[in-house]
Amino acid sequence: MEAFEGEGMVRIRLRRQRQKLKQQSEENNPCSKGDSKLQTLPLSSSPVSART
Repeated sequence: MEAFEGEGMVRIRLRRQRQKLKQQSEENNPCSKGDSKLQTLPLSSSPVSART
């Protein structure tokens, strides 16, 4: 029971994190300027450029 409850809590936490990220990204780039804003987002661009 405890393990199952723990798993459920982790899932709920992950879901909440995802919802927060969705809200932030929607605030950062409304659909009309999606492409121009995406280039300025550090989260999406910097890790990729650092690897290559």
